[in-house]
Amino acid sequence: EFSRTLSQCSDSVFMLDFYRPEGAPSERTTFVQTDLNTSWPLPDDSVDFGFALEVIEHVENPRHFMRQFARILKPGAFGFLTTPNNHSWASKLTFLLKGEHRRFQNPSYPAHLTALLQCDLERIVAEVRLVRLRWIYSNCDTLPRLHWSIRLPGKAFSDSMGVLFQKLNPAS
Repeated sequence: EFSRTLSQCSDSVFMLDFYRPEGAPSERTTFVQTDLNTSWPLPDDSVDFGFALEVIEHVENPRHFMRQFARILKPGAFGFLTTPNNHSWASKLTFLLKGEHRRFQNPSYPAHLTALLQCDLERIVAEVRLVRLRWIYSNCDTLPRLHWSIRLPGKAFSDSMGVLFQKLNPAS
């Protein structure tokens, strides 16, 4: 769905994933089937803006994932990724009671492999020579078992978090 939205304002959109999405992508969207745990089949410095929405927690090695992400971004380009927020009150309470982060319990395995904290992503982004620009939170969550949606601002009440980053020009 997001690729369809992007294709309305972009010349071309590339989707990389192991699984082909249901339904046909738009005519400006190219689907590339790949294992994101390996080298990505896109040239260096070829992407103006990259998105990875709820993806990094599914890969075996988030550092490899971010090295590939940084490699394909053009100098000056931006990237944005989201992942489950392990800082939320619900995740912290789940960890306290069960010793596991909320979105990384048995029902989510083996889909969710790698639980990341904000400090982990800060470190990884810096390691691959990207610059973190901003943290963004979903500002909504669902009460466990009750399935009631709550909309409150900030990290404590968000079920997912995102980070916006940029690949600087080499001369910068």
